[in-house]
This record gives sequence, C-alpha cells and structure tokens, in this order.
Amino acid sequence: ACEVCGHGSEDVLYVLRDCPAARNIWNKLILADKLSNFYSISLYEWMIENLLNQQIFCPKDGLVRIEDGFTAAGGFVCDHNVGWIFSFIRYLGICTVIDVEL
Repeated sequence: ACEVCGHGSEDVLYVLRDCPAARNIWNKLILADKLSNFYSISLYEWMIENLLNQQIFCPKDGLVRIEDGFTAAGGFVCDHNVGWIFSFIRYLGICTVIDVEL
C-alpha cells in the first residue's frame, strides 16, 4: 500500500505519477496543455517527447574536489513560468566526475 495516500496497491508508475501527492507536484511542473498527454501515455514516451525539449527547467551542476575526493551535486527546479519550486544539494561521497554528472 502507498505510504503517502494509503492506496491499496503501489507500483513504480503509481509512486512516480499517479499518487495524488505526485500528481500535485507534476501539475505544478508541467504545462497545462501537456498534462493530459503526461497522464495518458507511458512515462518513457513522455520523457522522450518532452524532457528532451526541456519542458521542465532544472539547471544542475556537480562539484568534484580531486585532492580529497569530495563530490556534490545540486540544482533547482522551476515551473513552466520559471518560478522557483525547490533547490537541492547532495553530498555524493567519493566518486568520479562522470558519476557526479550522471
């Protein structure tokens, strides 16, 4: 069962898209004319069609301090009007530049 809303069955699609809490977030991030398509096709198809065209604005960057292996990644997410929604930064441990960028 979903820990957030109590829905009886929980799969990946439910967690990422269909839970009311997730829907609330997506409804703020995605342009209104794209929402019906988002909820009706597969997430993979939607991502290929829309995220590659940058419908969600999410600048991000990583930091690697080579001498001690310190790595971090951060960025922010804006809605379709480029209004700030939230920012993030995360210590990633010891890893490579490629790992940080991924």
